[in-house]
Amino acid sequence: MKIPATRLLAAASLLAIPHTATAAVLFTDNYDVNSGSFTTPPDSNGVGPNHDIATPGRQGGTLATPTLGYTFQGNAQVGNTTTLAANSSAGSALGDDVLLAFGASVTINYNFATIGTPLVITFDALPNAQANMTDWFSFLVSENAGTQFVNNNTVDFGMLFRANGGTEIFVDGNNVPGAAPGTFVGQNTWDDYMIILSDAAGTGSAFGTGTSRLDYYQNGAYLGTANVSDPFTAGQGYIGFGGAALAGIDNVQISSIPEPTTIATLGSLAGLALLRRRK
Repeated sequence: MKIPATRLLAAASLLAIPHTATAAVLFTDNYDVNSGSFTTPPDSNGVGPNHDIATPGRQGGTLATPTLGYTFQGNAQVGNTTTLAANSSAGSALGDDVLLAFGASVTINYNFATIGTPLVITFDALPNAQANMTDWFSFLVSENAGTQFVNNNTVDFGMLFRANGGTEIFVDGNNVPGAAPGTFVGQNTWDDYMIILSDAAGTGSAFGTGTSRLDYYQNGAYLGTANVSDPFTAGQGYIGFGGAALAGIDNVQISSIPEPTTIATLGSLAGLALLRRRK
């Protein structure tokens, strides 16, 4: 598949950085489902983003066996073919994604803090399927796999990305000023995002080391760094996503980077991961 020139240029700038570490892919999920597998909002039997969790080939990485599940809140769906645009640049058809509708969230049921190294999280996201450019999706790091929202005090860190390019950071449910802006996305558009979690030096784990840092990227371009004022503990490594109105998440990949390394190295390796996902 052809890679857009903007992504090639961004990745090339990352690849120019020398590196020696090797990324280990822990978990991937492309959310691809069979045609017509639309699911209504989660019911008492847990039907929701897990309804097709065992679809062969959907998940990958060293943690994919046994298949990891999700905890969800609200109207979270996999297989909805009527609401979000197809993620065509990544080869994903209609419905091959997670739809987060009107305050919904999903959290992977695994504590990634146990990995003990810096983490790189890459994913595709669609902030809104409506005309309101202030709508957003959020990236979440929390202390449990329960239902989450970006301003809940049980969410240790949350960052939202708006369709108009605005960003906001939340620590322990409280808004923290100073988030670096992204770029304008527009309605029903998929973009690439990358989050790097590490300690403040950028060389070790973000969890249980006394300092925590988050570097964030959009379409391969570095946006900013957040030094988390309440550092993550060893029990706070649950990763998830939320939505405001109608948002989508696709092609999640979580990788570990062996220590010691640096943020420059992490960016280089993540650029490689982005190219592999987009081929």
